[in-house]
Amino acid sequence: MNPLTWFTAGRHAVEYGRRVLQRMREEELPTAAASLTFSTLLALVPLAAVTLAIFTAFPLFAALREALQEYFIESLMPPTVSDPIIGFFNGVAQKARSLTVFGLLFLFVSALLVLVTIENALNKIWRTQRRKGSWATRLLSWWGALTLGPVLLGFSLYLTGLAAAQVSGIKALSWFTNFTLLLVPVLLAALGWAIVYKTVPHATVRWKHALIGALLAAVCFELVKRGFASYLSTYANFRQLYGALSVVPIFLLWIYACWLITLGGAVITALAPEWGVIECKREARVGDPLADCLAAVRLLQAARGEAPYALDFEGIATRADIPREDAQSALDRLEKLGWVRRVEASEERELTYVLAVDPSAVTLSPLLDATVLADQHPQLRQLSAQLATLRATPLAQAL
Repeated sequence: MNPLTWFTAGRHAVEYGRRVLQRMREEELPTAAASLTFSTLLALVPLAAVTLAIFTAFPLFAALREALQEYFIESLMPPTVSDPIIGFFNGVAQKARSLTVFGLLFLFVSALLVLVTIENALNKIWRTQRRKGSWATRLLSWWGALTLGPVLLGFSLYLTGLAAAQVSGIKALSWFTNFTLLLVPVLLAALGWAIVYKTVPHATVRWKHALIGALLAAVCFELVKRGFASYLSTYANFRQLYGALSVVPIFLLWIYACWLITLGGAVITALAPEWGVIECKREARVGDPLADCLAAVRLLQAARGEAPYALDFEGIATRADIPREDAQSALDRLEKLGWVRRVEASEERELTYVLAVDPSAVTLSPLLDATVLADQHPQLRQLSAQLATLRATPLAQAL
């Protein structure tokens, strides 16, 4: 490879890493992870009850439940944490079978609340406020995540265990068995994170970007899990200090670490379209938001005479040469003004934008109010209002 190509790739990597760290600081990831840890603790019992109740209600899923529990014990948590936690949740699942309809409904609503909290946290990272689909569509997707997700995961783990058992007696394939048992948890975790990054945020996320963030998150998760287990097996400070309650702080730290990894992978995914875009730092000036909005309107106006009649977010940001964050802000402003409408499209282009006004029939006044004046000091807005009043004053009245 050409040394210049290596240099360019390295420069892109450094710039991308700088942006990721900057976004992590801006979004206050440690604080967000702590908030999600608290929300998870409140909803963990309802989530576990809903999930495990599905397996206990159908004896057919007994093998899938065992495979899922084994996966949690060996892959998601260190044994110090997983053994008492799994025992507790099994007891919860048994008690959930005796709940009334209203009790089960309360558990389901509590589980949905934590999913909404996760959705809001990811939308904040993507810096979008728009909804993806109706409430009915989102409710069905959440219901599928709570019911079908664990079943499919348990089924895949069960098949993996059967395949590993079949080849475990063949010495020539022992390396394959060990490699599979090591790789499958990482790939399953990456697949889960990729689905979350793709479907949960109210933004257009490409599969390749979701997979990049998910793979990095899965690798970090595996490293942190092994390091955490090594620390707990080497140092017994928690057990000596807390005794039987030592699992509580350990479990809290583990959930916090998982959320840090999840949010970090989300930041990497959200900024993945910025890879290779080395932009000069633009000096902050009053006209930046206005220029971005005008560039987006200009593209959408030109698209009226083309075949699709609409542009997706990536097309607008790329063709207008606007940073993704600024492009999203510009489209949000235009949508609030009613100048731009969102249109549902295909799977790969989930959201497209069309121009909803005739540029010759509107003035710049509302756009100036939403960009230039909205971002300035209140005294400047007051002065602008006074100037507008003076402009409308008849000359005879001013004499």
